[in-house]
Amino acid sequence: MQKVVFGQSCLDGAGLGVFAVADIPQGEVLEIAPVIVIPNNREKEILDILPSPIDRYPYEWETSSRNAPGRMIMSYAIVLGYGSLYNHSLEPNAMHERDLRKKTMIYKALRNIAKGEEIFIDYCTDDHRCLKFTGEGEFCWYEKD
Repeated sequence: MQKVVFGQSCLDGAGLGVFAVADIPQGEVLEIAPVIVIPNNREKEILDILPSPIDRYPYEWETSSRNAPGRMIMSYAIVLGYGSLYNHSLEPNAMHERDLRKKTMIYKALRNIAKGEEIFIDYCTDDHRCLKFTGEGEFCWYEKD
C-alpha cells in the first residue's frame, strides 16, 4: 500500500512536498526509492546540463573508486520516486539513508506521522553543512550549529 503522495507544500515558495496518506508509526519505511548515480568523472558535465529546477535535486552519493579498490569517493545521484520532493526541516519527522550497494534511498518515519501531515527530512550532511531554501527558488549552504 502506498504510504505517501505528493502535493503542494505548506512551506511558502517550496513548491511540492510529500504527505502521509494514512497514519504512519515511528520507524516505518515510507519509501524505498531507486537512484541514478552520476558517474564521478562526468558529474560536472552532467550537473551543468541539467535544466532548472532539476539541477537543484542531486543528493551527495558515495561510490567506490576504480583506481583504489575499497576507497570511497563522493559523487552525486538523482533520487527517483518522491525522493527529490521531501522538503527540509531541522526538526524532521522522517530520515533518509543511502543503500550504496542496492543504489536506493530509504525514507523512514522518525516519529508517528499523522494522515495528511507533510513529511520533512534534514538536508544537512555529516560534516554539518546544510542546504537552505531561500524562498526565491534557490538554495544556499550554511553551517548547522
